[in-house]
Amino acid sequence: MSDLQQKVSQGIPLTDELVIDAHCHMGYYPNFNVPAPSAADMVRWMDRLGIRACVAAHHAAIAPDFRYGNDEVLQAMANFPGRIYGYATVNPNYPESELIAELERCISAGMVGVKLHPDLHQTNVDDDKYRAVWEWTNERSLPLLSHTGIGGRNPIKTFEKLAEMYPNVSILLGHSGFGSEGADQSIAACLKYPNIYCEITGSVIVYGTLERMVNQLGADRVLFGTDLPFLDARPQVGRVAFAKISDDDKRKVFGLNAARIFGIH
Repeated sequence: MSDLQQKVSQGIPLTDELVIDAHCHMGYYPNFNVPAPSAADMVRWMDRLGIRACVAAHHAAIAPDFRYGNDEVLQAMANFPGRIYGYATVNPNYPESELIAELERCISAGMVGVKLHPDLHQTNVDDDKYRAVWEWTNERSLPLLSHTGIGGRNPIKTFEKLAEMYPNVSILLGHSGFGSEGADQSIAACLKYPNIYCEITGSVIVYGTLERMVNQLGADRVLFGTDLPFLDARPQVGRVAFAKISDDDKRKVFGLNAARIFGIH
């Protein structure tokens, strides 16, 4: 049993490792049980597991009220510096000038990336209403996390076109399309475009998916995420710790890649 496996199997927090959760939320969500939704709740879970930092988009920001949600994340960043970082989240159904002003406000206040949720925004990820957001993010060479699937408003194959149009954006495929077929499409997209990355948050976890990603792409192209507090982070830590890859590769997935992409030190 490897060093990382021993620690996790014994319930020892990975405090001497760099673990960065690249896909978190915050707050309540309708029709789902989120019993520990606050930033303080999240940090307590992070402490139990040894997660050094997370990058979060508030549930309100991806759905009904992006300004309120972004304000909540900015407050969490102030309350827990170095532990919680933020995604600037905007809704493309608002005027372009408001979207750009909100991105400027959030990034200038210390947020480290941009978050899109085309399904909740009911807007295709390549729709012209998102164009200004992609252009703004590309000009600043920022990472962008988007919800993905194998269909719907954010199919994996559409991100190939966007990766070519916006080569300075590090595109993080949230959930990597969900499931086995989505993983295959995500791997194929990453092989074609160096600015696309697989992100492994998922309520659907197919055995061997992480190993396929690392073996075909290399560990540098895969990021750890949990969807905390929307999902339980514990099995997702175990998913990486017990993967059939080297501990060096696990460390890249757990946090070294995110530290490089987001500039977190």
